[in-house]
Amino acid sequence: MLWTMLNAICFLVCIFGSVGAARHAKTGLIGYALAVAIGLGIGGSFTWAMWTAGKRVAAAIQPYREARQKLYSAALLLAVALWILMALFVADHVTSAAIRLAG
Repeated sequence: MLWTMLNAICFLVCIFGSVGAARHAKTGLIGYALAVAIGLGIGGSFTWAMWTAGKRVAAAIQPYREARQKLYSAALLLAVALWILMALFVADHVTSAAIRLAG
């Protein structure tokens, strides 16, 4: 459940970051549509990569004892937090650049 929620947060952060960049640039309806499209694309790709990495890490840590599994899970959660911040940064900057180029 936590993993699904973190994936949803990653996806939504990208959309909100893109829309925030459009709002900051004070674009019209077309600018917001461009921002949402970029947010959906970046959010989908970052979320897919996060989901795939999570499945692989979960499969890789199965043979270890529970204490080591908890350690690796905590490291994965820290990496996910950094991944979500990077997704926000990329979505914001790509949208800002696209709006500058389009306008």
